[in-house]
Parts: sequence; structure tokens; C-alpha cells
Amino acid sequence: MNYRGMGFMLHDRTNVQGLSESSAYRMRRYLRETKCEYRSMCTLTYPDGFGLDGKRAKNDGRRFIQELRRKNYDEFWGCFWFLEFQRNGRIHFHLLLTHYYPKEWIANLWFRIVGSGIESHRKAGTRIESLKLGRDGLSSYVSKYCSKLDQKLIPPGFGWVGRLWGIQGYRQLVSAATFIEKGLE
Repeated sequence: MNYRGMGFMLHDRTNVQGLSESSAYRMRRYLRETKCEYRSMCTLTYPDGFGLDGKRAKNDGRRFIQELRRKNYDEFWGCFWFLEFQRNGRIHFHLLLTHYYPKEWIANLWFRIVGSGIESHRKAGTRIESLKLGRDGLSSYVSKYCSKLDQKLIPPGFGWVGRLWGIQGYRQLVSAATFIEKGLE
């Protein structure tokens, strides 16, 4: 539903079909302009038979991010997340994080939240890597992931997914004046 004349817009997230050009633009712009210093990237994957329900997957992702925040919270804690679909139709998440978390802790947390009970999922369901990129490098790195448009299309019959990316925690942006002052117009 669109209420442009009233000065605001409401979106019906049940009709999301994939990552729109405008959403991809806003995502890349945020990554270029954020002051948030993301230091690691975490990938969360589901085992067979899991991650096929949008509401459940979003709830699992939300719980995971809450636990990360509890473990290392400070005023500059931040998380940028986006989801994709694997060829088999399962959701997987990519998270950019301001803090680094041990692989074993990440794996145990995701294993507990998903509740699969499959030991191979504990070992192979997560990945975490350090990022040593400046703001421009980060934007380019994530744009590579974002450009995989086939993984941003919602599989037929999947049901509700909602937003395909979001931000938690610290989100202050570099002002336009900063670019003008530094001659980066």
C-alpha cells in the first residue's frame, strides 16, 4: 500500500519477490556511507530439511543477532545482515559484524538456535572470516555478494520472507559534508 500524499509509505512485505534495484541501491549506499567498522563476516547455513520457512528463518536470525549483541555489546556494536537463497531453496544469512567471535562459539550458538541435532551441521553450518577492508573495499566486497541476483529471488511457493537485509545496532552515517570537505564530491 502506498500513501505518498500523506508523506509516508507502507509496504506489504508479503509480496516481496526478490531484492529490488532500489533496495540494492540503498544497501550499497549504506555500506559506502556508514561509520560502522565491520571487522568480520559470518555466514549461517541450514542443514537439509531446515531453513525452508521464512518466518522461522527470520526468527532464528533475530535470536542469533541478539546473542551476538549480548556477548560483545558496546556503544559501537553493529551488525549488517542480508539473506540469500541456496539452489535447494534454503535461506542462508551473511552478517557483517563489528566484533570478531570465535568459530566454535558461533557454530555452537547457531546449532542450538536451529535445533537440528545433526552433528555435521555444527561443524559445517557456519563460517566466520576477518575483514580487513576500508569502507570502499567493504562496499565492493559486499556488492559482489549482492550482485548474485539469482540468490535474491524468492523460490516459488516459499511464502513470507520480508526484508532481505537490515541493520542492528550502531548505524551512524558519514554526512555528505564530510565528502565535500575532503574534496570527494
